[in-house]
Amino acid sequence: MQTDSTDLIDRLVAAYNRCDARAFADCFEENVSVFEHPGTPAQQTREEIFQYYRQLFDQYPQNRTEILHRITIGNRIIDHERVRRHPESEAFEVLAIYDLGERLIKRLDFIRS
Repeated sequence: MQTDSTDLIDRLVAAYNRCDARAFADCFEENVSVFEHPGTPAQQTREEIFQYYRQLFDQYPQNRTEILHRITIGNRIIDHERVRRHPESEAFEVLAIYDLGERLIKRLDFIRS
């Protein structure tokens, strides 16, 4: 599953960097759990993820992330990312902890700098 799971997260990151909210949301199970650290619920469905990221990408059309480090443990992938809203903006760092289901992401936890 490791290759398939890293391929899924690579597709997610590529969709994010293209600002493609539909392709991004399609990497998640229909009923997903997204949390902001320390456990604050964010989105709970694929459609909520689509709506949130569509607005984010509309607001920041040059939004990009760079994977600094990746750890895979069982069905979890942890990415340390550097995000910029546009090329001249100050970057911020994020830990994204992906909990994978059979084929798609079933839970995502964010820890932001």
